[in-house]
Amino acid sequence: MQSNYLKKLLLENKDVGERYQMKLKVIHNLDPFILETSDLDYSTSGIPPITNMDIVSYLVLTHSFYTKDQMKAFKSLEAYKYFNSGFVLKVGSKVINTFYVLVGKVKHSQRFNDKPLEVWCIVAKDGAVVTAHCTCMAGNSEVCSHVAAVLFAAEYANEKTALVSCTDVAASWPMPSLCTVVPIVLGPLLFLIYINDIRYHHECDFLHLFADDTLMAVTNKDLNLALRKMNESLIQIQNYLNTNKLKLNVAKTKAMVLTTSFKYNNINFQNLNISINTDTIEFITAYHSMLTLTTFTKKYLKKIYFFSRIAFNISPFSAITVYNTIILPHFDYCASILFAFTSNKILALQKLQNRCMRIILKCNRYTNITLMLDTLQWMSVRDRLYYMAMIRCFLFLNKVD
Repeated sequence: MQSNYLKKLLLENKDVGERYQMKLKVIHNLDPFILETSDLDYSTSGIPPITNMDIVSYLVLTHSFYTKDQMKAFKSLEAYKYFNSGFVLKVGSKVINTFYVLVGKVKHSQRFNDKPLEVWCIVAKDGAVVTAHCTCMAGNSEVCSHVAAVLFAAEYANEKTALVSCTDVAASWPMPSLCTVVPIVLGPLLFLIYINDIRYHHECDFLHLFADDTLMAVTNKDLNLALRKMNESLIQIQNYLNTNKLKLNVAKTKAMVLTTSFKYNNINFQNLNISINTDTIEFITAYHSMLTLTTFTKKYLKKIYFFSRIAFNISPFSAITVYNTIILPHFDYCASILFAFTSNKILALQKLQNRCMRIILKCNRYTNITLMLDTLQWMSVRDRLYYMAMIRCFLFLNKVD
């Protein structure tokens, strides 16, 4: 039986309508939009075991039926704000052919008086999101913020159900007054993974990625030739960004000239021009270091907090991957400065690493540090800093990129 929405879709956009029918085959061609309120289960017992990684995997890693490319819907990862703001009105579930079918309604983000959008999601028994649909325009592509909001609602309810004590009674899905959802950090994390190939799309002498920052450098005895080479490389970078539907934040992009003090004093910076996509990049003529143990620890602890929330729902192997992506680069990138810290400061940094190891291995604070390092095959902070500093010296002395 077809819903009125599907009938209209087949008339207005036959390709999307046929794709809609194809998605319904896993649930015996039952259109979720024809389900009545009495057909759905609104209790916590009907919640599929969705986790943060299941949501991210669907929104970002799933391949589009139309383009055959990965969805990469990083913007939809922020849809937890819809859920947090109460835009998700009602979500019910029904098990069909061993699949969970979630059916819900979500308010418009801008037009509050309009009829709420209808959303359905098909979720496997293990929590993997198979497919979804929304009545909004973007919903035809199977990924939108409204779909993500319903998934976050299910994930939140599933997490709360797991924490219910034996004295609690299962009731309706709770709507929090305030909640913190982990995927706020997963967007930047997966973004870094996908731009790693940018190093193959430039002709600079040096390019280094750290967190969400990218350092590009060219060398030449002639400043004009160096500027020309940098502008050519920026054109290639802009083509890469356009291909991947990304945009450079020119306001946060700066340029520097490193040379001898004599040559530097003779440079007229007003005549220097580096631009990307007609936007001129600002030259900075002075800088200072703000790296102290306090500032470093503050940033590090913020990452550890997010890391602890993520590691709770993923395997140790995945947790190590996340650690190597968002935490370890802080040590490696600043190794040439950190290795000169005093023993007391190095010990403070070692305690931060110990905390991460306990999160990954899920052990208590009394576990032997050497045993944890041997288990993970890691270096201590002191050894790692010296190791990275020596590598930098070797690369510099041998002029290796």
